[in-house]
Amino acid sequence: MIIKTNTGVKVLGTLARDPKIKEAKNGNLFMSLNIKSHSAKDESGKWNSTFVECTVWRNVETWDGLLEKGDAVEVFGRELKSREVDGKTYWGLEADGVFVGGLVTARWVQQVIDMMQEASPTGGFSEVEEPTPFDDGGNAQKNDFPGEADKLPAQTPAPVTDDESRVIDDDAEDLPF
Repeated sequence: MIIKTNTGVKVLGTLARDPKIKEAKNGNLFMSLNIKSHSAKDESGKWNSTFVECTVWRNVETWDGLLEKGDAVEVFGRELKSREVDGKTYWGLEADGVFVGGLVTARWVQQVIDMMQEASPTGGFSEVEEPTPFDDGGNAQKNDFPGEADKLPAQTPAPVTDDESRVIDDDAEDLPF
């Protein structure tokens, strides 16, 4: 999907290929994203797709290895440009920013979890030898956390009521329930 406004352009779609990080003639790095933004069948049943070649110039090194073909992305920039070559239109956008879809974020979280488990000698959580505040059967004392200020309110006993002082009479016949 391509959305044009007075302030810029937003391209939503999936990556048609793995992103490529390249070096410009002046030595600056940039990332090239080929985004499939639209697909539709024509009368003959053939799929026609719109691809937008996006160039990202900022924070390129932070994206290295994080995106792959098929990832859902949202890219925004100022002006969508087109050029005609042999009767075919090619679209391009110099991107100001990139957002990723939810499944990409989930994949990143799983990668971090996997790295943490690989770094642990036991492959996960390990037993703790020293006592913890929870070892006393759940009766943590105020001094178990010495850095914390005593901010808890004083315990107040529950009010005692007898059946005659109750505000609502359950046996009344005018109750709607």
